Amino acid sequence: KLILLDSLLQENTELVMSRLIPVPGCFLRCLVASHPDIPLPHGEEVMLGRGKVTKIKEARCSRQQVRMVSDCKSFTVSVTHVGINSSSVRGEVVGVWETVQAKHLDQVEIL
Repeated sequence: KLILLDSLLQENTELVMSRLIPVPGCFLRCLVASHPDIPLPHGEEVMLGRGKVTKIKEARCSRQQVRMVSDCKSFTVSVTHVGINSSSVRGEVVGVWETVQAKHLDQVEIL
């Protein structure tokens, strides 16, 4: 079963000195709604694969299948494939240790 995730830009608000200020943040949203949104904090590495966060149980999917680093200023997410079996971004296969840039609303297939 393929789990399709799409990267979306989300505007959060943060209370700063008694004022609500919009703070950009990125997250992944499952297209089949099998799990909650996965936050991608700006500039922080997030490893995704088989496990509780994605609800992927397929043994062919590594526990560390893809590495994602979001850049909320440029509205992109750097996706690096690190697992053995293929992943894809926008329907194009991403090779092992290959990195591609995903943009707002791009679909990412973990397996």
